[in-house]
Formats: sequence, structure tokens, C-alpha cells
Amino acid sequence: MWRGRLEGVAVCSRAMPPEEAAADFAAYSAIIKAWPVPPRVKLQATLAAKSDTPSAKDIAPYREALVVYEYNVSKVLEGKFKGDKVRVVQWGLIDAQPAAVTRVAIGTPVDLVLEPFADHPQLEAEMRSDTLPEDFDVPLYADVANGPAGQPRLTSIRVAPQEAWVLTDVKLPLTARTYDQYFNDIPARVKWSVRPGGSINSGTAYGAGAWFTDAGKAGEATVDANGVLTGTTGT
Repeated sequence: MWRGRLEGVAVCSRAMPPEEAAADFAAYSAIIKAWPVPPRVKLQATLAAKSDTPSAKDIAPYREALVVYEYNVSKVLEGKFKGDKVRVVQWGLIDAQPAAVTRVAIGTPVDLVLEPFADHPQLEAEMRSDTLPEDFDVPLYADVANGPAGQPRLTSIRVAPQEAWVLTDVKLPLTARTYDQYFNDIPARVKWSVRPGGSINSGTAYGAGAWFTDAGKAGEATVDANGVLTGTTGT
């Protein structure tokens, strides 16, 4: 099951000029940046109760599993949180091996970086062990600081638009979003460059790549430090 949405999809009955495509992209980028982000809190807490950690045999053929732990909240370090208890969904089995969190003893003080579990529907499909007594008054959060691959780190960069034609001297702003292994935004500095080569299509527009079937001749383009692409050979 996939829980999500598609938006900003446009079907055109004509070829869209690069300037118009760039303007539409810039306008919708502003909408994307305005999307709400899950509220994040950082808590100082003490481990109070643990769910059973499944074995690799229990979850075969899967190799990762989540566990639910309960913590007594000592202090709110960042963000807003009400209550003295919190239940946290954490990775308990990673690559068929018990994760470090499973070795933490009850009564141990820890710092937690959390977001509401409801804001992470991608975790609902994962194997999860929750053997704690039912208590619907305790809020359920997801640990967003630790996961199957450890601390967040840069793993992917998404450049938009993914495909574009640029006429000579036409500038096209490019944007790059950087993600960690949990698909969360992560700050990173992007260095822009253009590989030599490309193609000029029958409409004298430049495309960087070899997938353009109507390429007429070789082309060139430049990109500045801010990710603005400029066609330098297109006519």
C-alpha cells in the first residue's frame, strides 16, 4: 500500500518553451517549499519499558524490524511536547542483528529526536514488535535520529527539472534537494558543473545528454555556482 499524493501534474497539448517551463517550475517550487514539515521534538528521557526484540527467524525473510519502547520524559530540549511519557518506534533489528538500542538498560537516561509516528506512514509497512500493555493516553512517536543505517547522512541528490531544453543565452534555474538515507531533507552544499557535450535538437535547443532522438548537432552549456544553466550553443 502506498499512502501519498500526486500533485502539480500538467498535461499540455503543445510543446512548452523553456522560458515558460522554467517559470512554471519556479512557481511550483515555491508551493513545495511551503509544504508543512512534521513537528520535531528533542527530549531528555529515561527508558522505562521495552518491547520484545524479535529474532531474525521470527521475521524471516525480512531482515529489519521495529520495536516500541516507553520513556519517562525528564525535559523538553527542543520543540513542543506535553506529557510525562512517550512511546517511541525505533529500529530494533538491523540486517538481522539486534540494534544498539536493544542493549540499553531500563533506567538509562537518553536524548531522543522524535517526530509523530503518524507523519511517517512509510514505517507502517515495516515489521513491528509492540508487546507493551495498551495505553492510548501515551503518544506514539518515531525516532528520526537513528535507523537501519545509523545517523543521518547524505545519500541522494534530486535535481529539478530532470530534463530540459535551453535555447542560446536562455537561463534556466536548477534546484537541488539533498536527502539522507531516511529520505529526509539534510543540509548540504552542492557544487554545480556541466559535463562537456550535449545535443542541439531540430528546434535549436540544447539538451545535456544522449537520449534526444532529434539531435541535430553537438551543443554546449554552462552552469554557475547558484545552479543557473545557460545555453551557449543553440543557434
